[in-house]
Amino acid sequence: MVVSQLEITAMFACHVAGLDLARRSDFSALVLLDAEPDRLIVSAALRLPQAPLRQQFALIAPHLAGLDLLVFDQSGLGDAAAELLPKTPPHMGVCLVGGDRPLTRSTQGDRLVVGKSWLIQRLGAVMRSGELTVAEHAPGRELLRRELAQFIFKSGARGRLQLEAARGHDDLVIAAALAVLAADLAASRTSQLFGATLSP
Repeated sequence: MVVSQLEITAMFACHVAGLDLARRSDFSALVLLDAEPDRLIVSAALRLPQAPLRQQFALIAPHLAGLDLLVFDQSGLGDAAAELLPKTPPHMGVCLVGGDRPLTRSTQGDRLVVGKSWLIQRLGAVMRSGELTVAEHAPGRELLRRELAQFIFKSGARGRLQLEAARGHDDLVIAAALAVLAADLAASRTSQLFGATLSP
């Protein structure tokens, strides 16, 4: 079966999001991403109000409509957060650990595990290559830009390098990195689904 370039682009284009969940003393953040071949566009970077998770999820529900995949930080709030998330779109939890551990499945297979450093390096790679851009009128554009500018390597306990904001918050940076991971996962899944039918 011969598939046109336009059809290929439509197949591989997807809408994904990254959600950094926080306890009430911090902010949660949602970053929406339009993923196209060789291009990732942030369409919104939203910092959520400090409120119980159920209220936060009710607020973001309209933004989740039509997404192909949501990747969320399941590290701190765990299974309780996963159970409160809307059933659609499809979602995948990620547990962030120290270091640059590459992406793997958990022992139970129900979530992913990845080093925070690895995740941020992936975000940095798409930024440096110019593959990632932020839409000119994206809500939260300036807030995301400020957080990225403040995000640095810091020397932590036992001489280990830590990635965090020099001051202020890093919730949007983490959400953006999770959104890039969601785009990678969605592209990989789409390639597996359609790879056999594509012709040059």
